[in-house]
Amino acid sequence: MLHVKEEDIDKITEAFYLILKGKKPSPLELPQDYPDNEISQAVSYINKFINEYNNATDLIYTISRGDLDFEPPGGKMLIVQSLKNLQASLRHLTWTTQQIAKDRRQVTSLVDRQGGPRPIGGQRIGAPQAGL
Repeated sequence: MLHVKEEDIDKITEAFYLILKGKKPSPLELPQDYPDNEISQAVSYINKFINEYNNATDLIYTISRGDLDFEPPGGKMLIVQSLKNLQASLRHLTWTTQQIAKDRRQVTSLVDRQGGPRPIGGQRIGAPQAGL
């Protein structure tokens, strides 16, 4: 039969309590001489979860500030993979928008040098027309 100390269960409960309250928990620690049982195995998986959760939290926070120029953390959780895809999509959207703005500035500059836009008839738009 498995014997578990109440304080070990409290550590696990506290970790999930902190997550649900929007805080970042630290990995759980068990004594070095802790027996290799279901609790130590659970703590090992919980610590892996905590690390990936904290990485995902950092990634969300960084993206929410508009910072897209960083190397996303590794991770296998679906949320981390989805956030990496979001970051890549936002980076591409930003690049595309910058290219459009750059092209528009070039066209605007060219039009300004030629005296403004002209309709098919050749007269400048906004220029006074003779006989009106």
